[in-house]
Amino acid sequence: MNAIYYQLICKITYDNNYEDFKLCVLGDQNQSIFKFNKADERFIVYGDRLFDFEFDNFKKLNLSISFRVTNQIVDFLNNCLLGYERMKAQKEGDTVRYIICNTYGTKKNPPRATFEEIEYYLNKGYEYEDIFVLCPSLKSQRTGVRILSNWLTEKDIPVYVPVSDNENLDQDILNNKIVFSTFHQVKGLERKVVLIFNFDESYTKFYNQSCDPNVCPNEIYVAVTRASECLTVFHDNRQNYLPFCNVNILEDYCDVIEYNPLKISKFKMQNKMKLNVSTLTNHLPFEVVEHCTTFFKTKIVKEKKEKINIRGKVKNDEGNYETVQDITAVAIPAYFEYMKTGLLSIYDPKVEEETLLYDENEEYAFSDIDDESEEEIEESKELSIPRLLFLSNLYISKQTGYRFKMNQIESYNWLRRDQLEKCTLRLDKLIGEDVEFNIDFEIDEKEELQNKKLSGVFDIIDGNKIWMLRCLDKIENVHLIQLALNAYVYHSLYPLEDPSFFIVNILTKEVISIYYDIDNLRKMVRYLIIQKYNTEQALSDNKFIESIEKIKHIYYE
Repeated sequence: MNAIYYQLICKITYDNNYEDFKLCVLGDQNQSIFKFNKADERFIVYGDRLFDFEFDNFKKLNLSISFRVTNQIVDFLNNCLLGYERMKAQKEGDTVRYIICNTYGTKKNPPRATFEEIEYYLNKGYEYEDIFVLCPSLKSQRTGVRILSNWLTEKDIPVYVPVSDNENLDQDILNNKIVFSTFHQVKGLERKVVLIFNFDESYTKFYNQSCDPNVCPNEIYVAVTRASECLTVFHDNRQNYLPFCNVNILEDYCDVIEYNPLKISKFKMQNKMKLNVSTLTNHLPFEVVEHCTTFFKTKIVKEKKEKINIRGKVKNDEGNYETVQDITAVAIPAYFEYMKTGLLSIYDPKVEEETLLYDENEEYAFSDIDDESEEEIEESKELSIPRLLFLSNLYISKQTGYRFKMNQIESYNWLRRDQLEKCTLRLDKLIGEDVEFNIDFEIDEKEELQNKKLSGVFDIIDGNKIWMLRCLDKIENVHLIQLALNAYVYHSLYPLEDPSFFIVNILTKEVISIYYDIDNLRKMVRYLIIQKYNTEQALSDNKFIESIEKIKHIYYE
C-alpha cells in the first residue's frame, strides 16, 4: 500500500457515500517489500486509524498462525533471524539446512554444494515444480544462480529464469520446472522446497545497503516464508554472516553443513557504480516517473495501428511452455539490420561453435527451411526465420549468461514470414538507407551522474535521427524516459550536434518523438539518480500518520 492507492480508496468510499460499505484491511507488515514504489507497512500497522473513515467499531484482529510453513522454519525465523516470536505453525517438517560453501566455484572446480542440494531434494522424491531457487537479483554477477541454472540445463532438468528482475511470473511457464526468481517476484507464491542464495553479508553489502543491519529485512522474511516444507539457505564462504542473524544458536535450529571453511574476503568498493539505461529506469515509483516526464515534451508522430500479434510463448514436446517475446524483440530489429546492410551484428560464429548445447544436426534448428552454412549467412539475403530466431536466442543466452532456453526451445516456428515482413516494412518506411545499428555508449565524469557511469545502446543512427526500437503492447512513460536518457547521452558525447530522437513500437506502428532542453535533461538525470540511489530518511510514525491523514482530510472533515 502506498499513498496513491490510499487516496484512491478514500475517493471510492467518498464517491459512494459510504452506503453499505464494508472495509477489510488485511496484510502482513513483514511482507511490505516494495519500498521502491513508496509502499509502507505502516498502512497495515496503523490501519485502524488511517482507514477508520466514517465506520464505527473498527476491529483489529491478529493472525499469528501460519498454515503454510513448518514449525522448523518458524523456529529458525523467530529465533535466528527476527529475535522474537513473530508467528507459530501447525505442522512438522525437515530441519532447515544452512550450507556454507563456495557458491561460485571455478572453471576447474564447479560449486558442488549447490548442485548436490538440488539432487538431494530430487532424490527425496520432490518434483521439479516443487522447487524455488531465490536470490536478490538474477542479473547480478554476485550470485551463483547462473552457474546452478546452467548446470541443471546441461543435465536436461527444465528450469525457468525470468527475462528481467521485475517480470510477472506466468503459471503456464512455471509448470514442471525448477523456477529461479527474485525475492520480490515470488511474493504471494509458495513451493514445497525453497533454496535461497546470498544468505550472508553480501545481501546487506550489495543488494540492500539502506536496511538496518540489526533488523531482518522484509525481503529475507518473504523469501524464507515461501517454503511450505523444506528450506535450504546458501552462505558463501567468502562472506560473513548476515549481521542480524544470531549465529550463536544457528546449530540449535539448523543443520549447518560446511563444504568450505569461512574465508572472509575484504569488500572493495567500486570507484564508480555502473548503470545502464534499463536498470536506471527499473522499479521507479509512479510519482518519480510522472515528474521525469515534465523535463521534456513529446509529440505523437504516428498513431497506433492494428497490433501485429506474434505468439509470446511456445510449447515443446514435453508439454512445457517457454516465453519467446524477448527472442522476437531481438530478431525483428536484427532482421531489419540484415536486410539493410547484409550484416547481422547479433551473430558471432565463435559463440555458436563454443556452445555445448547446440547440435547443428538437430532438425529443430532449421525447421523445414533451407539452412545456411556459417560462411553463407553474411551473403544470403534469404536468412531463414528459424535460424534468425535461433541466433537471437543464442545472442540472448550470451548476453544474460543463462542457457536454459537454448536447451528447452525445440522449434523456432512461432514467427510467420508475413508478420516479419510487415514489421520490417514498417521500419523501412521510417528509416533511411545510410544507417548505423547497435552503437554502444558509456559516459561518466558528469556532475549530474554523481560519480556513476551510464551505458546503453543507440539502436539506430539514421543521419540526424536517433531511433529506439521496441516490440511492446504499448509505449509507456518509462520508455519515453529511456529515450530522453539516450538524448542526454548523445548530447554529452556530441555537444555540437542536434539530432531528433524517436521511439517506434514495431508491433503497433506508433512513433513518438521528444523535444527537450539539454539543461532540463541534466536536471532529470540528477533527479532520477537521487530518487533511485540516495536513501531518504524515513518519516517517524507520527509524521507518517500526519502526512497520510492530510490525504484523508481531503474527503473527510
